[in-house]
Amino acid sequence: MGTCPAITWVNTAVLAWPGGSLFICLASALAGGDPLSMQLRATDFQAAYRACRPFRLPHHSGSLLRGALGRALRRVACHAASLTASPPCAADCAEPRRCTYTRLFDPLPPEPSPHPFVRGQTRAPQPLLPLFPPPGARHLAPHDSLPFKIRLRLLGPTHPGDTDVLFTALEAFDVIPLGREGVCLRLESAAQIGPRAHRIGLDPPPSSTVHRVRITFDTPAWLERGDSLAVDLDFRFLFRSIYRRLTVLAALYGTPEPDDDARFQRLDALAAQVRTGATSLRRAGWKRRSTRRGTHEMQGLLGEISFDGPLTAFVPILRLAEAIHIGKATSFGLGRITVDAHGAPAPGGAA
Repeated sequence: MGTCPAITWVNTAVLAWPGGSLFICLASALAGGDPLSMQLRATDFQAAYRACRPFRLPHHSGSLLRGALGRALRRVACHAASLTASPPCAADCAEPRRCTYTRLFDPLPPEPSPHPFVRGQTRAPQPLLPLFPPPGARHLAPHDSLPFKIRLRLLGPTHPGDTDVLFTALEAFDVIPLGREGVCLRLESAAQIGPRAHRIGLDPPPSSTVHRVRITFDTPAWLERGDSLAVDLDFRFLFRSIYRRLTVLAALYGTPEPDDDARFQRLDALAAQVRTGATSLRRAGWKRRSTRRGTHEMQGLLGEISFDGPLTAFVPILRLAEAIHIGKATSFGLGRITVDAHGAPAPGGAA
């Protein structure tokens, strides 16, 4: 485990990159400035497609595209089918602890549980994070000037054969019918973007005190209080939600740091001092249809929200949230955000 250099006067963040892992130091000016130090890695893939005939993507296309991706992955990565040359499992996986499809797309929590946040869960967040288009109907045609692109982010280490499985699944889109029209997407190109286990989400630390951030919800963010959509967001609630997701992902697919739970308490107290500013958040609701489980209600928040206050210590974790998404149903492309941080000159020119 790496260490953070000494903190002088200001909340800051220091990034190292040991052995291909993401080493995050979130330094707080509270109680000596103990940093968070959990680790994550990721590998990105991108595929470009042409529609085999004119086709209109729905306004919220994540459900449709995720369904196609799941069927393609099941087709090429079902463990039972690979052993018996039989069709892939039609329902629940017959070999969930050994199946590449289940591990990437519908994982079970490991045993024993790696963190209290994971304990008691029947399903774990999938490591395969799709970066689907933001809401908005889009028309696809075979002769479009630009291809239609899908990007995938695989969190954690890659297992032997994962890259081949993902490329084969992306190619299989041309035999997976989309929507009621049964349109196919023909693969034009597919590639790994950047190195394996690359750094995700953290820019160099801010060289000035950050007193305002504006967060844009590019795809609907499904954040809940109790069983209801959290419409009136405050920063402390948002920070807790991001921290919980990051902790779970680090426990499952990265390297958690046991002391971070205690360090969280100091950042949580600081988060309570941040005020909510201008907001244009609005609720979005729609239905997704599943051939296996029927119709389901989907929801989330779109728009922008600003926060004001002592935000420097939170910039690194907000940047990481840009890369891992926030809230529920991230496997459908939900919860993608963009963070704009505003600073002021540091006292005495300190960095």
